[in-house]
Amino acid sequence: MSLDGASCFHEPWWLDIVAPGEWAVAEIERGGAIAAYWPYWKRHDRWVRRITSLPLTPPVGPWFKPAAGKLPARLAREHELIEALFESLRGFDVVEMSLRPGFVNWLGGLWAGARASPNLTLRVPDLAVRPAEADRARSDFVFVADPPLAGPVCALLVSALSELPLAAKPPVLLERLEAALGPRGIRHVYSLQDGHGTVRAASYVVVDPSDRMAHCLVAGWASAADRSAFAASFLDAMLGEAKSYARAFDAGAAFTANPAGLEICPNLTSGFHLVVRALSPRAVVMEGVSIIVRATLRRHVQS
Repeated sequence: MSLDGASCFHEPWWLDIVAPGEWAVAEIERGGAIAAYWPYWKRHDRWVRRITSLPLTPPVGPWFKPAAGKLPARLAREHELIEALFESLRGFDVVEMSLRPGFVNWLGGLWAGARASPNLTLRVPDLAVRPAEADRARSDFVFVADPPLAGPVCALLVSALSELPLAAKPPVLLERLEAALGPRGIRHVYSLQDGHGTVRAASYVVVDPSDRMAHCLVAGWASAADRSAFAASFLDAMLGEAKSYARAFDAGAAFTANPAGLEICPNLTSGFHLVVRALSPRAVVMEGVSIIVRATLRRHVQS
């Protein structure tokens, strides 16, 4: 498969890593060629047919075949294609898919009955303009680039992965990531150590070759206190290192859970990616029944 300008997170080899045997693709063809492509994760509950965005995958949204023409014509084409993508997913009860930050042309999803809610992410859109004095960890800690993925570094990452919804066990997933990303040279591991050499934090970063955006997929911490105290310093040091190989940096969910980072990480812009959600009539009824049952049980417990 060759999709002009597509993200590495659209590629089948990536989908096989994060959701082996559980992914599928919504495709729209025009003129005998793929015009729109949107991979998803099939998560069949007992009663609800649910699909979501891929686990451990940045919100890259759908791919559209590049088209010539004036802006109004291109926007109209995207409207039509995203509406067609949602129509192709009508067989599922719940569709929850993420759109990349800055994607505003999702009107076709609205026409297809989807609703959107924003999720926050932190990103540096241009690492080249970031001042050098900002790219330093605290002096009482040692920042290590690409340490061996073993021992406490591996343990922290596995622990962090275990808190995420995944299609594979964290140790197995980490092995698959290393086997696929290492030879491609698009992954980086970082750690933060104290003065005694104890690893206090670790992170796993993947660079998308299509746009040279570095994505922090996961970060692990030795304790909640370490995360609160040193998240900004750790992120600053990673941004300084990323200047050598990436154009931009997205901290993802690994750091947005630290509200202080919004204030003390310099030159970070907060952006929103949309999570669009569409429900079938069957899912609406089942969701209503679930709400009633939960409320009844809650009243019973309280009484």
